Amino acid sequence: RDLVERARRGELLRLTLAHRESQEITLREEMGLLERYLGIMRVRLGNRLTVTADVSDDLARAAVPPFLLQPLVENALEHGVEARPGPGHLEIRAWRDGGALRVTIVDDGPGVTGNAPDPGLGLSNTRSRLVQMYGDAQSLTLEPASPRGGTRATVVLPWHETGPQSTDGGEEGAAS
Repeated sequence: RDLVERARRGELLRLTLAHRESQEITLREEMGLLERYLGIMRVRLGNRLTVTADVSDDLARAAVPPFLLQPLVENALEHGVEARPGPGHLEIRAWRDGGALRVTIVDDGPGVTGNAPDPGLGLSNTRSRLVQMYGDAQSLTLEPASPRGGTRATVVLPWHETGPQSTDGGEEGAAS
């Protein structure tokens, strides 16, 4: 188990370095990077984690900043799935909404409250990156997923497409 996790962390680090100069990558590449992170977390959490993704192929070339989703998923796992006893579920969904790309990450953990602590470093850095790249044309919100609990993170970016930045395997796979 440790060997598998170490190998997956090494692969994720290699891909991180490969994309460090990229301002944007395709959503398909981003989902490939996210799948590698989720692979590490599946080893760590075992059968406590199930993930579903609804990201259609027609969104594959949508442009997003690299590693946009990983800190949001990390928050959902830490404050959602890991904060509850027993198995937890994470849902990732993306769709085009006119001139925008919308991506949601929903966990079924305890949920956010009005007294939620200040956002962590990952969330703050993600918000700063989005403002720097897209100004007022973007948003990142956290809200209760339902009255029974859970949290929904929603990212809205201006829609535009880009070609693949690498042939490094970041194009294949999506979280499932």
